[in-house]
Amino acid sequence: MIAALLHFTNYQFSFYAGPTLLTAVGVLLLALIVVAGEQFSFVSVSFLLVGMSIALWLGAFTAMYLAIDEPVALWWSRAAYLGVPFIPITIYQLAQQGLLPGLKVGGPWRFSEQMLESWAADQVAVERLRAEDQQSRPGRSGNPHRTTAKE
Repeated sequence: MIAALLHFTNYQFSFYAGPTLLTAVGVLLLALIVVAGEQFSFVSVSFLLVGMSIALWLGAFTAMYLAIDEPVALWWSRAAYLGVPFIPITIYQLAQQGLLPGLKVGGPWRFSEQMLESWAADQVAVERLRAEDQQSRPGRSGNPHRTTAKE
């Protein structure tokens, strides 16, 4: 089956593959930009994992839309759902650890769009302040504004 998946004659251009391919690439690029910009913070790495799950899901659907051989298309349609379970798992783990704002009502978690937007803005502000603080410190001597008894 792997030989059939890698053989280019089993694929043909399809307009249906375009939107899923563009979305998969866009989500993955966004996640990589966030991780690079936030210097691999825990939240940005978690966002990268969600982005990779979404890219896997949509990338497999792209390959399914391009496949002209039925067994190959069926394999890609099954593979597409490998990424789906990881999307909510990552989000729920962040909520359980208190790193993502959410309310647990009964069994399921509930997320407010306004709470998530506010939280995201706060996270960006905190990370920028940390980066500015690290840049303002000369070496490892600590706080540059701190005075000693001799001064």
